[in-house]
Amino acid sequence: MAQKIADMVNNASTDLKAEKKELTDINKQITNGMNAILKGMDFPELEEEIIRLRVRKSELEDIIARNNSDNKKVDKNKIVELFKHSMKTWNTDLKSVIKCHITKIYANTDGSYSTNVGVHLNGCGGRI
Repeated sequence: MAQKIADMVNNASTDLKAEKKELTDINKQITNGMNAILKGMDFPELEEEIIRLRVRKSELEDIIARNNSDNKKVDKNKIVELFKHSMKTWNTDLKSVIKCHITKIYANTDGSYSTNVGVHLNGCGGRI
């Protein structure tokens, strides 16, 4: 999984054209889905799809932000190191572990919420 995350970021297109287009498309889909829900449509699949789109949106935003900065390539070993460190400090520094791995929290229309759990790529490995 660490290699997959590193590859996803490191293999982004140079000009980010594809990622920016996908992000625009995802934003449009999320807006359309939210409009449908606000108009009273109630499909559990629609909410699940919006959650999936939000996660991908977050990933794309991280890829674009990382590519626009002077950060070096993401190293899969740093990702593994970050998770190992989190496991060691879980009992003593839970607040930092949560801040490091909960990248987004989404409120749903039914009052529930969903979280995007993973590695916030902008600072991957830099929190250890």
